[in-house]
Order: sequence, then structure tokens, then C-alpha cells
Amino acid sequence: MFMVKDEFANLRNLLKVRFKNGKKPFIWIFIILGGFLLSSLIGIISAITDTSNPVHFYTVSDNSITLLIGMFVGFVVGNIMYRSTNAKLSVFPQTNNSRFISWLLYNYSIAIIVSVVLLITYSIQYGVLMLMSIFTDSVHLALDFSFGFTFAGFFVYIIYSFLILSIILLIGAVIRKWSYYAIATLITLFTLIIINLEMVIFYIQRVLSFLITEPSIILFSLKAIGLWLLITAVTLVINYYTVYYKSQNWVLKRRITIACIIIAVVITIITPMVFNFSVTISSNQNTGATHTDGGWSYSSDHGDSSHFIDHYNRIEEIRIDISHLPDGVNININGENIYINDHNAPNLFSSNNLIAFISGWPNTQNVRGDTLVIQYRPPWYTVNGIDILKFANPQVSAFMEGNTLFINYTFDKTTVIIMPVWSIVRQFDIFANKNLLTAHAMGSSGGGSMSVNIFIDVE
Repeated sequence: MFMVKDEFANLRNLLKVRFKNGKKPFIWIFIILGGFLLSSLIGIISAITDTSNPVHFYTVSDNSITLLIGMFVGFVVGNIMYRSTNAKLSVFPQTNNSRFISWLLYNYSIAIIVSVVLLITYSIQYGVLMLMSIFTDSVHLALDFSFGFTFAGFFVYIIYSFLILSIILLIGAVIRKWSYYAIATLITLFTLIIINLEMVIFYIQRVLSFLITEPSIILFSLKAIGLWLLITAVTLVINYYTVYYKSQNWVLKRRITIACIIIAVVITIITPMVFNFSVTISSNQNTGATHTDGGWSYSSDHGDSSHFIDHYNRIEEIRIDISHLPDGVNININGENIYINDHNAPNLFSSNNLIAFISGWPNTQNVRGDTLVIQYRPPWYTVNGIDILKFANPQVSAFMEGNTLFINYTFDKTTVIIMPVWSIVRQFDIFANKNLLTAHAMGSSGGGSMSVNIFIDVE
């Protein structure tokens, strides 16, 4: 049998001891998440009370991504210290199996606790923001809330955490089983990965595409749980046949360490030289001219280029009858939040100011025509795929009083709060196009202008 009756009792006792001795990591988890919660709420309140900009936004970091990276680092460090940690528990009855499985369950418990606390933290944040948006008209939540998305994301997050931990535990078991050979192999692989990082990332994505690009959450769960169980089973078997605390051959270990360093140095130096040499030959063989089609290009700073093109090509027009005015009249321009540009420069932009820039001013002097034509592109400003200005309801209006043209650019005082969570679940079709996720899991993109360019002509 893989485990006997007494080992279950040992496992239960060891697990209790691990939790008792591991209070400090849990305290730090609560402190870190509490710090995230406090800092985000302070930032949100500061954004809401900011009066310098009538329309602005505040982005709350997705702590689920941050903590997933933090858990990865913590699990790696914990597995490096596996032997020293177990030495402190050597006074308790144990076997190889009970000791390792208690360690395995302890780590999985940490992953679950972190996920639960993260879910609670997000719920508190969203609850506070929802109350703010209810009692303050200027506060708007950019993303919608969905119980289904929240709990499905929580479940997927735990699955990803378990998969990452199972891989770390497997590597740790392999190193403890075949320490010298495994360390040498891992150092070699790690060195090759570093110097070919871009290519490695490309192939890893292709290998894992069956999982990380699976659009069905049900199929993903089946695949991920199956893979997790397989990795865990292999890890348990390797650990079962591992003999611990055997005498160490320090001379051999020192020689292997020196050999690993030499291997790493050789790979790091030689491989780039070979790669650069092959690139040089390839570039010398390709001497033909290249041709690129002309036309407009749109910067990636605008996020989705099609979104930018749609706004760029959209022109609004206001036509005002001025047939009652005598020929040769000068039309005065007045209004709210406008800047009159009398140099006829319609390409003047400002992304920070909510101002209407008026061009074509000379056309309002010595007017001869029956219709005043006012053309403008509606303002738009996106952050991570979210249109900030739709919450501000910007309006351009124009009317005549006598020979004075009034142009008003009006908007509502607005603070937009962007608070994403569970960004890793964006692969599932069920959550697509439901305003639950930002355009990017990490980083940010944006584009557009909060100002308006208005051109005046007479027909």
C-alpha cells in the first residue's frame, strides 16, 4: 500500500504542526492584502476628491496577478527550504510519505487561503465603490459586477495556483531524488532559456495552448484538473522512492557545482556567437529591396486600431441658417469651454484639456452665404478598452443670437474607477463582450483626446 493506517495519523499531526509553526506567513498574507486594500481605497478617495480635472479616471491594480506571481516566488523559496523545514519536525513520528504529503497539503492550503482572502478583499473594495457610486453622481464603475464571473474566476484562479504549485513540487522532488544530475540539467536548461527567452516563450505558449487558450471553462477545468492530478501522482511516486538524509559527498558536490558553472558560462558565451554568425550570413544573403504599402498607420498607443479609425472617420455636423444676416457681416464667437484658434490650424489637439478648439475663424468674417456649417469629431478617450468619456456625456451645441455664434462644449463632472479582477480568465468565451474585463491583463493602453476640434465654414 502507498500509505498505511499509522501514516494517516502522522500526516494529520504533521499538518497541524505545520499550520501552528506557519502562522507568520499567514499573518504576512493578511498584512499584504490589507495594504493593497488600504492603498487602493486611499487612491480612489483621492481621485474622487480631485477637483483639478473635471473628468478623470483611476485604475486599481489587479491584485490577483500580483499575488499569483508572489505565490510562485513563495512556493519556490519554500521548496528550496524543504529539508531545513522538515529537520525542525524530525522529533515527530513520521515517514517519507506522511512528511511530504503534509507539506503538499500545507502549500495547497496556502493557495486556497490566499484566493479566499483575495475574493473577500475584492468584495469589500467593490462594495465600498458601489456605495460611493450610488451616493455620488460623479463616481462611475467602469466594469460591471457579476456573481457568476466572480466565483468562476475564483475557481479558475485556484486551479492555476494548484497547477503552478504542482510543477514546483515536481521539480523539487526531482532535484531531491537525482540531486546532482537534476541540478546540472536544470542549470543547463535555465541558461538556454535565458539566452533564447523569446523563442522559449513562443514554444511554451504553443505547447500549453490546449489549456491557456481553451475557450470553454468546462473543458478547461477537466483538462487542468487532469493535468494537475497527473503531475501530483508523478511527484508522489518520485518522492516515495527517494531516500533522504543519506551521506553527502561534498567533494563530488563541489565538482558538480563547478561543472555546472562552466556549462552555464560556455552556453551563455558560445550560443550568442553562433546565433549572431548565422544571422550575419542570413542578412548578407538577403540583399533585395523591400517595399511597404503607403497609407495611414495608427499607433498601438491607441489600443484597438479599429476603434481609433472608427472615431477618426466619424464627423458630426451642425448647420445653422444665417440667411437673415446681411452680406459682409462679421460673426462673433462665444461659448463655454472653447478656445478660438485664429490661425486656421484644425489639427491642434489636447488630450488633457476638456476644451473645444475653434478653427476656421476667418470664415466668420465678412460672411457671404446662407448656412453656417460647424463640423467636429466627437471626443473619445479609451483606457484599456474602456471609453472614459461615455460616462461624462460630452455634448457640443451651437446656436445664433443676432450676429453672435454660441458654441458650448459641456460635460458632466466624472470620476471613472477601473477595478479589474481575475484577469487570467479572459480566455473563456462566456465572459467575452460583457464589460467584465479590461483589454489587457497586465499593463495599459489608451488613446484619443478629451478635447474637440471644431471647424467653421459658410455655404
